[in-house]
Amino acid sequence: MKGILAFAVALLLLPLPMIAQNVGIPRPRLKVVGLMGSGIAVSQEDPMEFMLVKAGIGTVIVSLLEEEKELTVGVLFLDGTKYKLKDVEIGNETISANLYTNETKIGSFEVSRIEKKGTVVWAGVLTVNEKSYNVYVIGAKRLFKPYEIKERVAAYCRDHPRDPNCRSKIADYCKDHPNDRRCKAITRSYCAHHLRDERCREIIKEWCKENPKAPACRILKFQFKTLKQFCEKRPNSFLCKRISRATLRTTTATSGGGK
Repeated sequence: MKGILAFAVALLLLPLPMIAQNVGIPRPRLKVVGLMGSGIAVSQEDPMEFMLVKAGIGTVIVSLLEEEKELTVGVLFLDGTKYKLKDVEIGNETISANLYTNETKIGSFEVSRIEKKGTVVWAGVLTVNEKSYNVYVIGAKRLFKPYEIKERVAAYCRDHPRDPNCRSKIADYCKDHPNDRRCKAITRSYCAHHLRDERCREIIKEWCKENPKAPACRILKFQFKTLKQFCEKRPNSFLCKRISRATLRTTTATSGGGK
């Protein structure tokens, strides 16, 4: 079951040639894009030891035996080797997971979202077989597809039937006319409450460039442009504690302390 769902996330998030068609399972629906992108993982001990990284993490809905199941899972490729990501937790600006090969846990993955000059970077710590790496994943854009806009318009209007934009058959209309003013307004209203999804963050971010004083934009007002700024604001985060300990070890070793 979990193996199928991990494959489903790969199918949705990572457009790699190795992901084949005709997989023999119902195509999953993507509910949340947590992280999608590629980057590098650098050894904390040796800067010349590094791995290329591709990652896809999200929440999918799969129909099995006429029952819908929702699961947050992911895949991580390190120098082309595939690992499953389980025990995934997606926050507004953080993602954590454990690495598995087959059914054996071999490490962990924890990153925080930092935006710098319009580029989203997920920075954090990767541990594989007791070796620690600083990992940096540059986020890739993945916009809503028309049928996904239909689903979100339907979900929002179901909960907000008095919204003047929520007219009869508006969801079907928005599937065919996603750039219509009303459809964009409904999608934006939905996204203001679903910022865990990177697609929603992108929509709100673009809108806030022209509407910086809007209520939804206050949530995105404080963007941490450097890891230093991030840790000044959140010194007790897992990432910043790890960096602090690593810095302390380096300082102690350099000064000859700890003897």
